[in-house]
Amino acid sequence: MFRNTSNYASIAAAASLVGGACYIENSESTYKVMPNLVQAQNNASFLGMNSMSRFFSSASAHCAFGKSNPNFYTSDSVAAMPAWIRAGLGDSPYYCEEKNATFGGHNCECPNELPDISKHANFMTDVLKQNPQIYHNLKNKKTSSGVNLAHCIKTGMDNPGHPHIKTCGITAGDEESYAVFKELFDPIIADRHGGYGPNDTQPTNLDIEKLSKTDMDPTGRYILTSRVRTGRSISGFRLPPCIGFEERRKMEAIAVKGLMSLKGEFAGDYFPLHGSRSYAPKPNGMPESKEGELRAIGNLFQEPDSTLLLASGMGRHWPDARGVFHNNGKSLFVWVGEEDHLRIVSMQGARSHCTPDGKNLR
Repeated sequence: MFRNTSNYASIAAAASLVGGACYIENSESTYKVMPNLVQAQNNASFLGMNSMSRFFSSASAHCAFGKSNPNFYTSDSVAAMPAWIRAGLGDSPYYCEEKNATFGGHNCECPNELPDISKHANFMTDVLKQNPQIYHNLKNKKTSSGVNLAHCIKTGMDNPGHPHIKTCGITAGDEESYAVFKELFDPIIADRHGGYGPNDTQPTNLDIEKLSKTDMDPTGRYILTSRVRTGRSISGFRLPPCIGFEERRKMEAIAVKGLMSLKGEFAGDYFPLHGSRSYAPKPNGMPESKEGELRAIGNLFQEPDSTLLLASGMGRHWPDARGVFHNNGKSLFVWVGEEDHLRIVSMQGARSHCTPDGKNLR
């Protein structure tokens, strides 16, 4: 799937052979090619578009807004958004009657009885339909960092889903969630990943020589860009659905310190999202013109704008402590604080025209 030519091969190998995804873009479409070994991708949490693993790398009348952290602020861009989106970008759990996103109430706690899930269609509710006792076994449990069952299943309860577009319906609030709530997570993981069981081990192969050298576009007429990406999380921090305001800033600081120490062809700069106040060298984040530049090349993430993401907690504290690092050559991008602590992307080529680099993923 990949043509290995240079120093980025180690990144491509790690992402493709351990559990990342390859993207091949031409003038008409973007194709996502998942490798065979995706049964346990090492991402922070999983929704319909994400996978997960047990392994970690070391004031609308209908919508509630929260500002429980005294340092929390509302950026100008967030203030201009619709109320139902703003409700999920604050410092409290998402609660919006307009979108029927009310599971757990304002404090995100499990009700005593399992709600009616007869019309739900996601992996989480499938498991609870088969064994509703799991809900009662876990509803009062918490991890040592305070993550409860409601935090994990809220997105699947608030979003019934569709039988033909099946999401997982659950997110992990921290790495301990997989142990404390394993009675629910284990069967979901097995269902989502073809029988991957609690005692299975993710196969790993970092031998870059195993990458295919097949020319993906011999004519040079079709492929504009190619990308390989993977998600990683920093052990010791809660995951994006439940991470605290100051905790998120500490995670960002650690990640950026490491990224800014890269040398040679990997050296670059960090650009916080416009409006973020967490990074002293750029106290108001990147300018809007920089966001436009990154958006044009497909390397800028935006605020969550679906109840699937908002109910999961992914939008809390937006846009604080989130940003994009890229090297000077704009072939290595690292998203900080999106749906994973880190989303690492190696990209080659240009969207404007076909080039040899576009197909020679490194």
